[in-house]
Amino acid sequence: ATHDATVAIMEFDEMSMYMFMESLGARVEALRRQLRESGVECVAEAAESTCKKIMQWMKTSSDEYEGDHLVPRVGMKQVLLFESDVTWRRCLQAVDSRLCKTYNASSEDCKVACAVADVSGQDCPLVFISEEFETLTGYVRDWALGRNCRFLQPNDRPVNKALNEVEVQRMREFCKEEQEVGTVTVNILVNESHSLFPFWNVLLMEHFNIDGRPYIFGVQTNLDKEKKRLCELFAMNETCVRELARLRNDLQDVVDEAAKDGTGLYEAANKKLMKFLNGMPASLLPLE
Repeated sequence: ATHDATVAIMEFDEMSMYMFMESLGARVEALRRQLRESGVECVAEAAESTCKKIMQWMKTSSDEYEGDHLVPRVGMKQVLLFESDVTWRRCLQAVDSRLCKTYNASSEDCKVACAVADVSGQDCPLVFISEEFETLTGYVRDWALGRNCRFLQPNDRPVNKALNEVEVQRMREFCKEEQEVGTVTVNILVNESHSLFPFWNVLLMEHFNIDGRPYIFGVQTNLDKEKKRLCELFAMNETCVRELARLRNDLQDVVDEAAKDGTGLYEAANKKLMKFLNGMPASLLPLE
């Protein structure tokens, strides 16, 4: 991970790399003195302790981490290419019309929380995010572009694994390589905003291309009805795990229902959510 972060900094800014290495050298020397003073004799123990402390320093001092997630900004070349050659209207024209109708996204002004990622770029970097994406997540384009979207996952790795493990694996399979144009997936994730506030995200993604270059179009919808009852699922006991799987299964056809009813994805997703909550066990009802 340290190597990946170093490579990212080298690609982005030589001066940043120089400052990074100078700071890292000072940190390693401080750790060396600390190990000598504490009398650590076992080499393996000393190496493990040093690695942990360096990683903790990287997470708090480097711009390449968001919590436990390494998100180096390695896709700036792809961002510049997208901004010079592609417009929002061209994206809409390339994406399945079902998505456009679902979100009423039909103008140069993007009115939904959405993003575009370049599949061919290293780590599938974001090359476009809408203003609504910034509002929903708290992450601004100056920081987010050029990075993989994993920064939206809960910062704490064990928490993220407990809540999102299966969905994250599905996303990785969908994003790791180019797929047939029009291939769509729906994921239901617990995400975190930049201020560490959790939110339930219905994420719809579709593969498309422009001038033969592969991209992924993603649109986010927030489940924001009955938040107190949804929070009960964070307990992550056996019942909660089962109910979370049921919620994700219930929402798999939400895009089709939104298109059929003409109500929009937000309304369709929250309508399905209310139906799900009506069937939730009494043991998960919040205390008033």
